[in-house]
Amino acid sequence: MTEFWSSTQKTRCAAELESTIEKAVGKTGLMLFVAFDHGAVISKTTGRGAGRIMRFVIGNLLIMKEMAKHVPDAGSYAPVKLNQLLADTMTLLDLYKKSHWQVAGPTFYQLHLLFDKHYDEQVELVDSIAERVQLLGGVSIAMAADVADTTQIERPSRGREAVAVQLSLSTMRCAHGFLVS
Repeated sequence: MTEFWSSTQKTRCAAELESTIEKAVGKTGLMLFVAFDHGAVISKTTGRGAGRIMRFVIGNLLIMKEMAKHVPDAGSYAPVKLNQLLADTMTLLDLYKKSHWQVAGPTFYQLHLLFDKHYDEQVELVDSIAERVQLLGGVSIAMAADVADTTQIERPSRGREAVAVQLSLSTMRCAHGFLVS
C-alpha cells in the first residue's frame, strides 16, 4: 500500500493518477486500503487468544472522487447514512410482514397478497443496501435490536390494531413517506 500511495504522489496529471489507480484495483473494481486485525489487539491487551478478527477498508478512489464532486465528505459518512436507511427499510419490511399476517376483513385476500408482494420487494432492497454498506467499508447492521435502536420509523403497537386494514395502510404510507423525505 505504501508503494501505491507513493506512486500516486509521483503522478503529474489527472490522467496519470487515474491510470495508477486503475492498475491497483482488482477484478471487482475495488482495492484494499487497510486491514485491521482487531483480534491481535485483543489478544495482546487481554492475554487471551481472540483469533483473527479482521476489518477491511476497501473502495475505489475514482468512485470516491465522483461522489466527492457532489458531497465533499461523502466517503466518510456514506456507510453511516446507509445504515440508517437500512434500519428504516428493515423496519418497513417488518411492518409489511406484520400487516400480511394480521390483516382481516372483507378485503383480506387482496391486501394479504399486496403486503406479501411489497415485503418481497423490501427484502431485495435490504440486501442491496446492506451489501453497499459493506462495499463502502462500513459494517451493516443486521440484528433486530440494532434495527430497533437505529430506525426513525415509529414502532407500531403490539398485536392486531383495532382497524387493521386502515391503520396498516396508514402506517405504511407514513413509513414510505419518511424514507423518501
